[in-house]
Order: sequence, then C-alpha cells, then structure tokens
Amino acid sequence: MPHVRASTIPAVTATLNARLHTLLEARSALPHPDLVLDFERDLHALGRWWADSIFASWLAFLLEHTDFEARVVAARRAVSERTFKTKGRRDVELKLLGGHCFLLSVRVLRPLRRAGRPRAHGRRGRGKGHQATPTLQALGFARRASPALAAQKLELSASCESIESARRTARARGIAQSQSTWLKQLEVTSTLAQDALNQWLDEPLEDGPLEQVCAAGHRIVIGFDGGRLRERVDKRGRKKSNGYRDFKADWVEPRQLVVYAIDEQGKRLKSWGKLAHASLAPREQMFAQMRKLFENIEIDKAERVIITADGQHWQWDELRQMLLDANVQASKIVEVLDMCHALGRLGEIAHKPARWKQGARSRWFSEGKKRLKSGDVDGLISYCLELAAGSRAKSVKSLTSYFEKHRERMDYASFKTQGIPTGSGAVESMIRQVVNMRLKSCGKFWKRPNAERMLMLRSWWVVGRLEDLWRFSLRQRVSWWKPTQVQGSCAFDYAPLFS
Repeated sequence: MPHVRASTIPAVTATLNARLHTLLEARSALPHPDLVLDFERDLHALGRWWADSIFASWLAFLLEHTDFEARVVAARRAVSERTFKTKGRRDVELKLLGGHCFLLSVRVLRPLRRAGRPRAHGRRGRGKGHQATPTLQALGFARRASPALAAQKLELSASCESIESARRTARARGIAQSQSTWLKQLEVTSTLAQDALNQWLDEPLEDGPLEQVCAAGHRIVIGFDGGRLRERVDKRGRKKSNGYRDFKADWVEPRQLVVYAIDEQGKRLKSWGKLAHASLAPREQMFAQMRKLFENIEIDKAERVIITADGQHWQWDELRQMLLDANVQASKIVEVLDMCHALGRLGEIAHKPARWKQGARSRWFSEGKKRLKSGDVDGLISYCLELAAGSRAKSVKSLTSYFEKHRERMDYASFKTQGIPTGSGAVESMIRQVVNMRLKSCGKFWKRPNAERMLMLRSWWVVGRLEDLWRFSLRQRVSWWKPTQVQGSCAFDYAPLFS
C-alpha cells in the first residue's frame, strides 16, 4: 500500500492541484472509451489520495498540537489495575480507507514487570512483553486499520461469496492487501464484535447495537430453523508436505433465528426492521442466547408473539419455554406450523397408493389441501386414514400422526383472518442468504470458530445492522475513555492546520 505524509491543508491542496494539472495534460488527446475509463479511475485514485492525506494530517495535528493523547493516557491509567510506565514514542504504520499507509508517532505504555523469574530468550530474540497503544484504541483503530477501513473489510467479508472475492472488490476500491493480512484483520475485528455482542447480551447497556429496537406494543414473529455446512476437523499426526494436515469434513447444522414485526393485516413493518442470529452452539447455549436477546428488546411487552417453524417436535417445546422464561405470557404465544411442510407431508401420503395414476393422485391431494387451508384438521385426518389399508396402513398412520401432533398449529383459516402468517418463508430465506450463499458451497470447509464469527457477521449484514454492531464494539473496547467525563474543555483550535 502506498504511503501518505502529514502536512497542512493548503499544502495538500496545492499538491492536489499540481497532480490534477498533470493528469489533465496527459489526457489531452481526443477521448475514446479506453482513455475515458482510465481517466475516471485515475481521478478517483487521486481523490482517495487527497482524502487520506487530509485524514493523516488531522491525526498528526491531533497528537502534536493538542492534549488529546495526554487525556487518553491519563484515562487509561486511571482505570487499569496494573501500573504502566511510559515506553516512549513509536512510529506505527496505519492503514487508511483510501488504500494508503501513514506513519504516526504514538505514545506506548508497558505494564511494569512483576517480581519473579525473568523471561527467557526465545528463537525470536529478547521478549519485549505487551505494549499498549491506548491512543489508537481511543481513535478506533483495530490492528492498525482505521475504523472506517475495518468496517469496510467486515462488510466485504460478510457480503461477498468468499474472501478472495472480497479482496478483488476491495482492490477495485484502492485497498490492496494480501490474503494473510486480510484474514488476520478479519479475525481480530470479528472477534472484537463477537465479544462485545456477548457482553451486551449478558449486561444490556443503553447504547447497545439494538438500542432503537423494542417489541413493546408490536406483533412479533419468530422464525426458527436449521441449515447445513461442513465443519473442518484436522486429524492428528504429522503435517503433509504442503504444510497442512489431513482433515475430515462432516455436515453440521447451524440454527438460524429471524425476528420481525407485522401489522394487523400481517404485512411486515419495514420501519421495525429485522433481527437475525445464527450459531453452531449446542441447543441449550443457543436458546440461552436467544432468551437474552428477547429480554433486551423487551419481548414480554409485545402485543402478540408468533412462532413459525417446521415440524421438528422438540423445538416447539424449547421455543415456548424460552419465551416463558423471558416473562412472555402464555396467552400471547401463537404457534404456527409452516403450511408448506404440512403440504409436503400430505404429498407423501398421496404417493402411498402405488396403483394410482397421476390424475387420481392430484385430485386426492387437491381435496386434502382444501381441508387443510380451511382449518378442518379433523376432517383431514379422517380423509388420510381412509388410505390406511393393506400393506400401506402402517406408513399412512405414521404420516397422519404428524397432523395429530400439530393439530392446534394448523388452524390456517383462523390465522389468515387474524393477519397471522401461515408460513416460515422468512427464516427459510434467511437460511439461504446466511448459510447457503456464504458458508455452504463446493469446497468450503470451516473451522468452528471461523464459522461462528462468519454466521454472526453475515446475519447482521443481511438485516442491515452490521454497521451498528461495529460501532458498538468500538465503544465497548474503549469504555474507559469517555471524553464527556474528562475535566476541562475538549474543544481544539484547528487554525494551525489551515495555515
């Protein structure tokens, strides 16, 4: 990545004018498509250089001509249990949103070594211990990347189909980084967001990532289902010649949650938005996280809570118990079996008579579909049991028991009158967007920690809340730095920056 230098705004502007003049002179020939293409890209590259130069100049001015760094260091020492000593200043290479690097001199703090055995020297030389740069943390830098650049890389990693595709997209925007650097940056930033989210679920704060989301007075719909991806588990033994171990890739099932609000007609409230959560965690841990999420959005104050899911029997009991633990009244809970799954079971019964032709099979299925949609579950069960004869009796009775178990969840006529959705298309679509399109593909095998982080990022990106999560994680990391509580004025005079 090319470098930029700190200067004053007039000097940066003068350099910009000179480069622009040179660029225009080089394009003095008659325009043609290739020239126009290159010219527009060169202009955008020049604009990125100008923006990064102004940003770098502002950072250097902030640390050299104001008391910002002294305030940050004092605040960091005040809340730390350990004693820090000043290690001096160090030039740190920072990466900016426009694709340039910038050397900034920051103050380094190092905790005092406790009494005891001195640290031995390793293969990499004398150990330097941990060095803290609270100034960069207060500015929002993560692994030497600016907060805007880190947010850009999080969004590209979550939105693109692969890391290589994300890097190509970033390269077109002037951000060129190796795959190893990208992956290390992604691991740090996504872990930062994941830790902040878990902390918020345990101890809700007023300025959380969902501070403007509240279920009070709304009709809330909860969709829950599972997807599939392949988990990579390395085998024990020596590495191969290419540096990797053999591994096995078994299918695992991540659980996907989607939450949204509907009006009296059953249409989704776009102003309320959506919430999504996905995880490979065990069932108990997953439902514990969901319960905390529901408590944070005050789901107990909702007008009605509607559960839409498929026919897996265990999840209905777990979902209902989780809502009861979140102080939701049982009278507010409505359970709806996805109609498509019910019709699928009806289609299986229709294929049991082996001698039926397609016409007879279709007529029988249409009659059963009418009874299902009208809410006549008892009539549907009797209608299906008429086929329970001879060698197919056992299988037909087994399939028909599906309707008996979910009798109260298939009152579709009443649901339609009340404006309650009769399908789980929202969660099925979410699984496709989160799991299938990002994590489930040919040749994709995921380590479990990496899959957990990507499930979180992709879920929050799909519902349009990844930016809120990233801003919250940056605030959580520097909870010790609150400028509003610092004594004295925080207003800085930027006049020298324009001189």
